[in-house]
Amino acid sequence: MSDPPCSTASWQTGPRLWVKEVLAVLLVTALAAWFRTTRINEIPTGCFFDEAQNGLEAMKISDQVRAHAWGELPVYIERKSQNAALFMYETALSFKFFGISVLSVRMVSILSGILAIPLFYLLARQMMGFIPALAGAAFLAVMRWHFNFSRVGFLGAQTVLFEIPALLFLWRGLFRGRKWHDFALSGVFLGLGLHSYIASRALPIVLGFWAAYLLLLEAKKPAKLLL
Repeated sequence: MSDPPCSTASWQTGPRLWVKEVLAVLLVTALAAWFRTTRINEIPTGCFFDEAQNGLEAMKISDQVRAHAWGELPVYIERKSQNAALFMYETALSFKFFGISVLSVRMVSILSGILAIPLFYLLARQMMGFIPALAGAAFLAVMRWHFNFSRVGFLGAQTVLFEIPALLFLWRGLFRGRKWHDFALSGVFLGLGLHSYIASRALPIVLGFWAAYLLLLEAKKPAKLLL
């Protein structure tokens, strides 16, 4: 497949402009970090039921690891959580480093929300170039739904974190030489996304329809792909 028409030429033409681009992305990421961490001990107040449940599951995982009960470690938690266990493993790791607290549960979401910003920039940069990508990352940094779910110990922020690189590497695989490792990495992140919130189960279906659409267009117009 050829490069899509919306792909633009590289913005940077030298090392200085490349440094400016990196600094701009770091500035936007710092803005995202501020939105996701400021007054985190006060807002939101208390502890949501799901956060408490996730914390309890993480404590059980920690106990199983200390007891070397490897056969009892869950992949999917069928109790009240009704979710894949990856978030709880990460919360258990957070407990180990930061202690057992509501903030430690939220730390996984906070980091997921912050890391999603530069990853989204890279995705949009591949598709549209520097200026639209930076604007999109800035919008995501201050979008209420994203920083809201990045401040609570729910699984939603991590779903976004894994979906973005899944799309990034798929895009690179389709339009940047069809290298096998890009498709492999897309599959890895897609699989990790399936271990986050249940909404991620819709992404393979969406990508399936998109792939069918691309194949149909390529069959009709093999010399040029229009998106």
